[in-house]
Amino acid sequence: MRAKSSWANCLCLVLYLAAASSCLAQASLPLANLSGDEERLERALAQRGTLDVVETPLREVLDKLSTQFQVPIVLKLRKLEEAGVHIDTPVTKQLHFMPLESILDLLLDELELDFMIRDHVILVSTPEHLESPDMMDTRIYPVRDLVAYSVPGTNDDPHRYAADYDSLIDLITTTIAAESWVDVGGPGSIKEFDNSGVLVISQTRRTHREIAQLLATLRKAKEFQGIATLPVSDLKPRRTVSSRIAGRPPADSPRRVGAVSPQTWQVPQVYAE
Repeated sequence: MRAKSSWANCLCLVLYLAAASSCLAQASLPLANLSGDEERLERALAQRGTLDVVETPLREVLDKLSTQFQVPIVLKLRKLEEAGVHIDTPVTKQLHFMPLESILDLLLDELELDFMIRDHVILVSTPEHLESPDMMDTRIYPVRDLVAYSVPGTNDDPHRYAADYDSLIDLITTTIAAESWVDVGGPGSIKEFDNSGVLVISQTRRTHREIAQLLATLRKAKEFQGIATLPVSDLKPRRTVSSRIAGRPPADSPRRVGAVSPQTWQVPQVYAE
């Protein structure tokens, strides 16, 4: 019986590792349990459904969506009250066969509200609340294929490569939510971790979505131009300073990882779109 149990445990471990590898290659992988609430909520946001309401109180509309998509949707009542938004505000909206994420975006945007996944629920609150430093969502983006470039080698070592994280960081911080980064007084942070070939980014849900789209487009552009991914087992970080945006520290200076100390609930996610 003990041998059978051991064999079953090994099989479960193999299947788990295979699923994790598949998720990492395709889209994103939470570092927490793959069967956890966060992944379930992310899948629910991508599911399509319908919202057809006329002069229906906001809280009832969110209850309908919660029931239809089988996810908990919670209003941050105190923040809504501070912003002058009543939970019984009448809503009229006809949206058919759309992802839950798009339905919530279109519904809440008119009320100047937003949402994020937090504490095992979809939390609806004000943008000011969700953009505060202690509400930032920390995610990990593998970018080694985007930052690697070849450098002159030697006869003994002809294949050498370095990593230019600065250019990618500047591209992200100057084209996506440019005023939201810590270098210019915002709550968002971005830092390279060369040892793993990743960027560690703390930002809002909306900004993370734009970053993922940008990185995916950069990869498609490389493929379109026939630029092959370099073998980067011997990456050396580049430390030369190129043109940078005002206020950004030199390449040799450490960048601030976050505006506040990391919260225990902030579990980074790996994004490899």
